[in-house]
Order: sequence, then structure tokens, then C-alpha cells
Amino acid sequence: AAVAVAPAALAVHAFDKADLLRMAARVVAQGGFGVLLARVVAAYGLEVGSAKGCAEFFVRGAVVGSRVLRTEVARGSCNPKWFDKPFKFGVPSMGGVARFEVLQYDWLHSRPLGHVEVSLSTVPIEQHELIERRTQRHPLIGGKGELELELLMIFGAASTEPIITSAAVGAETA
Repeated sequence: AAVAVAPAALAVHAFDKADLLRMAARVVAQGGFGVLLARVVAAYGLEVGSAKGCAEFFVRGAVVGSRVLRTEVARGSCNPKWFDKPFKFGVPSMGGVARFEVLQYDWLHSRPLGHVEVSLSTVPIEQHELIERRTQRHPLIGGKGELELELLMIFGAASTEPIITSAAVGAETA
């Protein structure tokens, strides 16, 4: 079972609901599934590769077939937090994977610290009148530390109202 963190406030209000529905409808019209909103919340226990103490970090995210999006650079903490708008990805198939890579920022060459892969096929499909949100901590693959994400799927349903689910996915953390 995955470890859930207390419910958080995904900034869904940062997007126009009609815009999200239009995007989901476009994805479905092209043979896809819907839209994934992904908010990068924080990282914990990252390797510090700077002699100055805490480094600067950012996260890149993508779903296969979509463009790569990235957070702003978080500075001044070894356990960075981000307050960026959620990423908005078209989901071509539930067999795909969302990948989030944590990097140590350097203006010449940013260094990868590890990544998280979330299988979209493991996202539970729940129907709620209210949007239920949870953040989830995922261990980094190929590195030390964890990445906390908040994921929300908006399905391109035939009806005018989307089906919205919380994504309680990820490996149990020790």
C-alpha cells in the first residue's frame, strides 16, 4: 500500500474548468484518455552535491507523447518545496507512464538526482462529487530521497461533466 499524506489543496482553481474539459475532449477526439494534473509538492532527503550546503533543485515531468514541463528552481533548502501551478498533461493511454525527474540546478549542467515513474494504469478510478486529493511520497529511482506529488486525473468522458479521481499510487516508503 502507498503512503498517503494529509489532503492538500491542488490548485485546480488555477485552471478554468471549461479549459480542462476542452483539453480532455481534444485528447479523447485524438484517441486518448484524458488529462493528468500533476503538482510537484516537495522533495525529501536529496543528496547535497554542493560544498556551500544546500543546493538548488528543480523537477521535470512528462507523460509519454507530451512535452516536458519543469518547476521553478527551489533555493535555500535541502528539502525543497514547490508552489508552482500543476503540470497539465494529455494522457494518450492508461498504459502510459508519467515520469518526474529531480535535478540539482547548475547554470552550466544540471545533475540528475533520480526519478519517479507513475504507471497510469495503476491510478484507481473513483467517482466523487467532490474532488478528493492526496499527496503521495515516492522513493527516487536511481538516487536517494523521495518526491512528493499530487496527481489528479480528468477523464474525457462522453458526458459534459468530467470524472475526477485522486491518484493514490506509488511504492510504500519505509
